[in-house]
Amino acid sequence: MTLKHAAKRGESTAAACALCELEANHSVVFDMSELEQRAFVDAFNADQVSITRHWLDVLDGTRKLTDLSVNADEMLPLVEVFGTDAAKLETLRRDRLKRLSKPVRPKTSAKFERIALQLAVVLQRRPVELLTAADLERLALQWQEDGNTATTIRDKLTILASLITPVSEAGGTLCKRFVPRTALMHRKRHPFTGKELQAFRTAIEDRELPEDDVRLVELMTLTGARLGEVLQLKATDIEHLAGNQFSVAFSDDEHTLKNGTSVREIPIDLTGLTEFRKWIDARVASGQRLFPDATPDKYGHFGNAESKRLNRTLRMISSDRRLVLQSTRNTAGVNLRRAGVDPRVRRRLLGHADIDIHDRHYDPAELLTAEDLMCAAPTLNSLVIDTQPARSEMTS
Repeated sequence: MTLKHAAKRGESTAAACALCELEANHSVVFDMSELEQRAFVDAFNADQVSITRHWLDVLDGTRKLTDLSVNADEMLPLVEVFGTDAAKLETLRRDRLKRLSKPVRPKTSAKFERIALQLAVVLQRRPVELLTAADLERLALQWQEDGNTATTIRDKLTILASLITPVSEAGGTLCKRFVPRTALMHRKRHPFTGKELQAFRTAIEDRELPEDDVRLVELMTLTGARLGEVLQLKATDIEHLAGNQFSVAFSDDEHTLKNGTSVREIPIDLTGLTEFRKWIDARVASGQRLFPDATPDKYGHFGNAESKRLNRTLRMISSDRRLVLQSTRNTAGVNLRRAGVDPRVRRRLLGHADIDIHDRHYDPAELLTAEDLMCAAPTLNSLVIDTQPARSEMTS
């Protein structure tokens, strides 16, 4: 009733306060003639009455709460006045990479683009510089409703922070603070044991999958290479050295590799692997790709179909989701370390330039077993022995 009376009298106090708040919060100035101000006050008062009536309808149950949301076209188009449009965040990132002569990876760019567009939907016509915690709350809720896990939401918020920080340090900081600080530990991949690798091979054969699947797992284990790297190999990438010794070359001339350190040549020993030797000789003789049935996705990456097929097979022998096809890389690294192979050789074989990356992801300390720790026992034993009193002192 009070609002209706204010509308009839044409009171301007509430409208003036709203204008002052908008100017203060969004760094804008409204320049209106007296006639325009009068029209604004009338429209503002009428809207207050209308909104109040709608709220009463919601409370009475005759109207849905979602009906009260403001239409995007009716919002103040601040993004057209100042600031950065969220939908352009990935474009700006690509431009920065190009200026620095860094590669733009299509698959990564597409993922970042989706996240930026999802933020744009939440912000509507507001710029990134006006991002609030409520916006992030709404975005995280939307991701949760889409089926994203807590870990995935955390990763998306981290990506969002990297996109926003160059244009708004405050917005980037807000994203980082919004990232859950709970103990969401990354699930480290586990290496295969000998029995698990044998059971995996048996499961592949029991399902009557192509022989290429068996050879794929074997070649990944022999080289410690990534799935996509192996699937791209051609006959010309295999060189027969002598006897059962071969060299496998991963080059960036015709292959899509992860980074510069992925370019490498790896020797493999096929002694005792009679069936594998026959298979690779036949594929080299064909002059074609080693895995001709493998096809790339729209980004040119290989391995989607093979990964799904073989990981489904792997679940038949193990319910531990830390054991995956890519665990063959971890298996190679762990076994080389246990054999005392030079750390530089291990990193070079797996295509790692950074020892921290290598240890953190492929041979982390928390996965060391009692067998690994046993090597420390003799050293500590010697330490205790050396501190024992001399025999003459013990017998005196």
